[in-house]
Amino acid sequence: MAFIWLGDRIKKVKFKILGFTLLLIAIPLILSSFPKIEENIINPLAAEIKVLKAQDKLSKIALEEILQGEGEYAVAVKNLKTGESFFYNEDKQFDSASLYKLWVMAVSFQRIKDGSLRNDEILTLPQSYLDETLSETTPTPTPEGTPTPTPILPEEEKKISMEVSFALEKMITTSDNYAALLLASRSGTPSIVSFLRQYELKNSNFRQPPQTSASDIALFLEKLYKGEIVDRKYSEQMMEILKKQSLDDRIPKYLPDNIKVAHKTGELFGLKHDAGIVFGEKDDYIIVVLSETKNPTNASERIANFSKKVFDYFEKNR
Repeated sequence: MAFIWLGDRIKKVKFKILGFTLLLIAIPLILSSFPKIEENIINPLAAEIKVLKAQDKLSKIALEEILQGEGEYAVAVKNLKTGESFFYNEDKQFDSASLYKLWVMAVSFQRIKDGSLRNDEILTLPQSYLDETLSETTPTPTPEGTPTPTPILPEEEKKISMEVSFALEKMITTSDNYAALLLASRSGTPSIVSFLRQYELKNSNFRQPPQTSASDIALFLEKLYKGEIVDRKYSEQMMEILKKQSLDDRIPKYLPDNIKVAHKTGELFGLKHDAGIVFGEKDDYIIVVLSETKNPTNASERIANFSKKVFDYFEKNR
């Protein structure tokens, strides 16, 4: 019996030694995982950036030019001829800044088509009302789109009046705020809300401030390119207006002079956006970049450099 008892004791000691040894091996392995966990907590982009490094050329361009910079970005790129695409953070909602003017333009053309609005109709509202609206809300109170009133008659000095066709161009090409408010007031908020539902712009709203996402803007532009916003005729008219954009410090900045870009910018405090269709020599493609940073000037340059690299990839390196 003594021998049996002694044998049991030896077995128990062996199990304890084995358990202690396994614990010593496991502790360093557990501790070695802490820095990775901490890295992902401190930098939520870390895991995504590692994945992007192993992906395609568009991913690498985005990583080099956009995603490792300060601030928050959303990107949507789609080649309209080949279908090749890259999306990052595409469903995140940003304040739209002046991108909401795309919806106002589209709804205005809907009304022109159904006859409830005429190109030669004169839109008029008191300047005090327009200024109060701009000061109390934040659709576009920004240096971009400095209002340029166009009085019709001397006796209407305290009112802002614009012809519909003129307001549509000014709202897009110089991002004129008075023009946008005149058209939005004429169309009505319910019509714009209905438009967002009709075209399945699920991350967009027309509250104050209006919001949108890179995926929604890309979808709008693709439908426009295909002639599906209102109809082919009015889609082409809208694209022609977008090609006259005068604020060219982002997507078109480093592109060749002969390349047409139909685009709309947006900026508001720390926001810098640009979204458009580039009509290349080989391919047409959509490029959308939304950003919120502490350095908007730097963001503009990042967008411009990103745009040039995407253009070079689609036009020269494929």
